[in-house]
Amino acid sequence: MREFEARQTAITGLQKVRRLGGSIVDDIPPGSLAEILDDVRQGHPYEHALARFLVEFHTDPDPESRRRRIEDEPDLAPNPVLNALLGAAGEHLARRWDLGEVPAWTNRPERYLDRPYFMNVGVPKSELFQQSPPAFRRRRIYTIAEPLRCSDSNLSLWTFDYVEADPEIAMQPRF
Repeated sequence: MREFEARQTAITGLQKVRRLGGSIVDDIPPGSLAEILDDVRQGHPYEHALARFLVEFHTDPDPESRRRRIEDEPDLAPNPVLNALLGAAGEHLARRWDLGEVPAWTNRPERYLDRPYFMNVGVPKSELFQQSPPAFRRRRIYTIAEPLRCSDSNLSLWTFDYVEADPEIAMQPRF
């Protein structure tokens, strides 16, 4: 428990620096869904920025703090898939973790796709149709049952390093 508390203290301090425009922004994981696009704009692949955010979200023990992490609307990106993915993530996390009402921004028309997008190459489409959580399926995004899980292999207690996920299932939406 001490390691967790120490990491939380370090993260809280670094997030304050980020919000105040500190110079170590590149080393700080996104603290909210809205900040994921900041990481993408700085050159981090979307899947890394999302994984870094999920580590912060899943290690946060306070439901109110978790709620604040999904409340602010991310800017719209030129990539409609990325916009829909962030909308699905906001809705899914709110429902999955029972954080109250789904943020209104997730229901904007720009957070939906006109045609299907399959995130997991190598998994039969029929399985993805069945497994996709409602927040993703409503947006025509088809993926595995728990696309926003944060496994222990993604956590690094003393650094903000992202441990590479299986490249077979990595997403590649770009600007």
